[in-house]
Amino acid sequence: MENNENKNNERTETALQQSAQTENGSAAVAKQDAAETPGNDKTENAPGAEAKSGEVKKYRRPAQRRTVTAQERRKRTLFLVQLALLVAIEAVFCFTPLGSLPAIGPIVMTFAMIPVIISAILFGTGVGTLMGFITGVFSLIVWTFLEQFPFMTANPINTVIAFVWSPFRSFGEFHGNIWSLVICLVPRALTGTVTGMVYKGMCIVNQRKANKAAAAVQNLPQGAALPAAEIKKTDNKNRRRSIAACAIAAVAGSLTNTVLVLGGIYLFFGQSYAVAVNTPYAMILLALCGTVLTNGVPEAVLAGICAPAVCLPVKRFTSKQKGRKEAK
Repeated sequence: MENNENKNNERTETALQQSAQTENGSAAVAKQDAAETPGNDKTENAPGAEAKSGEVKKYRRPAQRRTVTAQERRKRTLFLVQLALLVAIEAVFCFTPLGSLPAIGPIVMTFAMIPVIISAILFGTGVGTLMGFITGVFSLIVWTFLEQFPFMTANPINTVIAFVWSPFRSFGEFHGNIWSLVICLVPRALTGTVTGMVYKGMCIVNQRKANKAAAAVQNLPQGAALPAAEIKKTDNKNRRRSIAACAIAAVAGSLTNTVLVLGGIYLFFGQSYAVAVNTPYAMILLALCGTVLTNGVPEAVLAGICAPAVCLPVKRFTSKQKGRKEAK
């Protein structure tokens, strides 16, 4: 009897152990399923968990590129065509005799700065500066390879003073240097910079005056209107202001080139320039001031005439084209 009871007890304990193992196994399976279920893992949702483990990488949408419209494409193409045309005109002025008018006595006028001034007025300070730098590079090529341009060697003094504009030229014991590059490049680039800044400032002043006139019209009694003569007078004022803005900016840019070039010659090559042109050093400053009168002032006047004559019709045409496209 006792043996039978012991056997029954052992069977009961074995059954209990098996049931406990079964419960533990099912619990482990449930935990494993919970771990595999997305969103149930706390570490998965913890900030920085993915970056620490390095196992899961988040999907990021690629940045969408801004689509360029057909109008923007046409505008960009027009700008490139206009800039290329100005560069081509500048090359003609620099590399051919067409870049200067026949001398009238001591007065000499060149067209080299006019494309720079026009580009600064039409396209802004940055493009004007770039155009001026390109002009400086063209000038450096001309002065370096002077013998290849007969219209330059026609005046013997150019062969003597070429070292002032090119570091690759020399005359006797005098050689060009880094300051030759400064004289050749910097004044041309600053011509575009000054022209663009002066024109922008003049446009701001003109806009303020136009705003005051518009405010005066708005303050009129209800139903009242300006006479036709007054409207025409206002339009003429605006037109004159636009012409003055272009002319003043062009004169300022042209004089910038003249003053910086001659000032650089006196500052960096005063002694050597005096010996090269066979002039006493004490007279060099007076001679350079005379060059301002015979070259600088006529060129400034020419630029002040050409800039409004070219820029205002182009601006008027582009504004009309823009208005038509917006109307469509």
